[in-house]
Amino acid sequence: MSNTCSDGGAFTCAGNGPILPLSYQRNDVLHYFIPFVERLSSCFPYISIDPGSWNRKYDKVRGVTERVEGAEKGVLFMGKYEAFAQMIRGSCNLVVFTGAGMSTESGLPDFRSDQGIWKGADPSQLASVEAMERGEEEFFEFYRTRIRALLGVSPNEGHMILVDWEKKRILKGIITQNVDGLHQRAGSKRVAELHGNLREVSCRKCRSIFPNTLFLEGEKCPHCGGNLRPSVVLFGEMLPMRALQEAQDMADECDLFVVLGSSLQVSPANWFPREARSRGAGLVIVNIMETPLDAMADLLFHEPIGQVLKGVDEYLN
Repeated sequence: MSNTCSDGGAFTCAGNGPILPLSYQRNDVLHYFIPFVERLSSCFPYISIDPGSWNRKYDKVRGVTERVEGAEKGVLFMGKYEAFAQMIRGSCNLVVFTGAGMSTESGLPDFRSDQGIWKGADPSQLASVEAMERGEEEFFEFYRTRIRALLGVSPNEGHMILVDWEKKRILKGIITQNVDGLHQRAGSKRVAELHGNLREVSCRKCRSIFPNTLFLEGEKCPHCGGNLRPSVVLFGEMLPMRALQEAQDMADECDLFVVLGSSLQVSPANWFPREARSRGAGLVIVNIMETPLDAMADLLFHEPIGQVLKGVDEYLN
C-alpha cells in the first residue's frame, strides 16, 4: 500500500502505521538525525520502522531533503517543511530558542546587521553598567528609544503560531534572548528571558519594579526616590539566575531544540543548543544568516521565520 505526499512523493505503509526507513547516506549532519527518528517509535508505538527502505541525502546549504538518485520506487520523499513537521510530530518535548530575527519580522531592528542597533556603536560602552553608573545621557536615551520603538510594533505570525503550539501542548517552552516581550504579548506562557526585558524598569536602590512608562518620563522611584533603570542585562552583568536555570531545565529535558532567528554568537546563550544536541536532542536552525552551529543541525533553513513556521504548521494541521 502506498500513499502520495502533498509534494508529489510517496511513502509505503505496513501493518497499522507508516514505515519510517533509516538507511541514510551518512554524513556529518545526517548521522545526528537517526537517533531522533528512532525515538518516534517510543513516542508513537503505532509507527513501524524499516531500517532498509530509504536512502536520503541532506543538502546542508539549502536545508532540503532529497531522494537519492537511483532509489527504489515507493520511498519517502519529504520537502523541508514536511520533514520539520515530522520531527515535531515525533517529539515528546519541543523547546524553542529565539533571537533578534524573531523580532525583526515585527519591524524591530536586529543588532549585528548593517542596519542593526549596534551599527557605528560600541555596545560594551553604550549598554554597559559603567555607562549607567556614570549617568551618561546617551545610555538613557538609547533605552528610551528602544522602549518607544516597542510601542509601535505587535507580535508577528511566527509569535502567534508558537502560542498555538503551546496551547496544543506541542511546544513545552521558549528560551529567548529578546527583551521586547513580544512572546508574552502574543500569549506565550512559559518564556525564559535570558537578557531581561524592556516591559519593566527597576529601582537601583530599593529594587522595586515599575512599568517602563516611568522611565520614559524621566521619573524617580515612587517608593524611595532612587534612580530607575531598564530591567535588561547590561554588559558587565550576570544573566538572571532564575531565567538561566529555567532555560537549562528546558534544554536538559527537550528531545527537539529549535533555534529561531539567532546568530548563536553570544555566550552563554548559545550553550543551550549545544547541550541539547550533546544529549541526543534533534536540532533545527532557522536563521537568515549562517550560524556557528549550522553543521550540527538536522534541518537548516536560511529563510524568514514566519514563512517556515507557517509552512510547517500547515503540515501539522
